[in-house]
Amino acid sequence: IKNKSFSFLNKRLNYFRRHENSTTTKMNVLSNKKIYEENIKYFQKYTDKQFDWIPHPVDIDYLRGNFYSDEKEFKIFSYQHPSIERNGLTHQFSERMSQKHGIPIVRKLTKTQGRGDNAYLDFLNSWKDCLFHFNLDPTLHYGLQTSQCAALSTINIGGNNDANFNLFPRAVGTDLKYLEEVFDSYVKNIDTVYKDIEFSWERVNQYYSFESIKKNIEELM
Repeated sequence: IKNKSFSFLNKRLNYFRRHENSTTTKMNVLSNKKIYEENIKYFQKYTDKQFDWIPHPVDIDYLRGNFYSDEKEFKIFSYQHPSIERNGLTHQFSERMSQKHGIPIVRKLTKTQGRGDNAYLDFLNSWKDCLFHFNLDPTLHYGLQTSQCAALSTINIGGNNDANFNLFPRAVGTDLKYLEEVFDSYVKNIDTVYKDIEFSWERVNQYYSFESIKKNIEELM
């Protein structure tokens, strides 16, 4: 595993070395600013290139046009990642909230091996009708899945991915006691759900839409 990871890292470094300047996904929230700055310094050190980081784009129009449902079901989609370390306590927390509030759980592990785009389509279809999406991923990633939730008006609960802090700041992290309080408030007051859906919709368009990313790129030129 270590050899594979090292090989992958070398491929990325060699790719960046071939370009005069490089642009990659930006971790743009301040929650883990120190770690992101260290990442930038690392790549600049080993490639001798200047890096400009921008947010990961999301095709909001495509998602909205093909997967949006305005008849959300009061259900919890409990996300299962193929990498066990990224699941965290998602399963346990989903079960606990389901039993506490009598809310059904949808749980489906999408098979991705050799399936190309079909896996992506199956995954989106598996949770698009759910009002809540539980993903307590403890790792630091950019959070493309959270952006998809915002585009499809589904509340994302939990996780340390970067986009979570921008799109669903009320429900971020992996502290089970805190997340339980947040989810309780959603169940007791549906207005908080609508409020956060509207907030995330405005934010995903502001920071992650194609038009927003285009402006980011134009500013770098």
